[in-house]
Amino acid sequence: MADESKTQPSTTTPSTSLPNSATETNIKQSQAGADPNGISLELTPLRYATHRGESEIIKYLLEAGADPNRADWNGEKPIEISAFQGHLQDVKTLFPVTSSITACLGGVVRHVCSRKAFQKRKRKAKEVLLETKLKAEDSFRNKEYDMAVYWYAVAGLMDDQDATLLSKRSECWTLMGKAGSTLADAKRCITLRSDRSEAYYRKGVALNLGKEYAEAADAFLKALKLDPNNIELRNVFQ
Repeated sequence: MADESKTQPSTTTPSTSLPNSATETNIKQSQAGADPNGISLELTPLRYATHRGESEIIKYLLEAGADPNRADWNGEKPIEISAFQGHLQDVKTLFPVTSSITACLGGVVRHVCSRKAFQKRKRKAKEVLLETKLKAEDSFRNKEYDMAVYWYAVAGLMDDQDATLLSKRSECWTLMGKAGSTLADAKRCITLRSDRSEAYYRKGVALNLGKEYAEAADAFLKALKLDPNNIELRNVFQ
């Protein structure tokens, strides 16, 4: 029989899409004695653990001093994340240590999962995503490519289906001379949108940067086939 405390609703918001790398590393560092409130890509270890339903890690982080009242980019506290994800056992753990919660335990779950709360969460997520994209674009224009990479990564946490974010971040890596990272993001972009010439162009740039010229030419050719009138792509072959 399935564990009801781990049942997740089928409807999610952009804020519920999280990675398994940087923030996961942050949790491990907290377990090793690092700051339990340390942030990686705008996420605290507790925020990440509540999303994943890592009950034992949540308890450990609270004992280590993690702040259960610290809201994320969407204005949501860990208890709200647990409730929305359907991790009821974690809600019970967080309930006694979360301030400004006047409702009963069941009331918290009903409120967080209500249509009104969902619509509010969705609106807020869109606002924050737009703000984050603007920060990334500003950083790019100012040639602060490391910061642009950071903000594109944060935006990607909120919308992991936006191939443009990956393409932009890939371009940043190129300008920083990071061939491996350029290629990794280009490949992810192709996975999401194999019909976009820009994705293959980014792959070609990455391979060219890594001096893999034959493979780069193949990638550029695929890009040109998808967009035969693109002057920039035509110039690549001249």
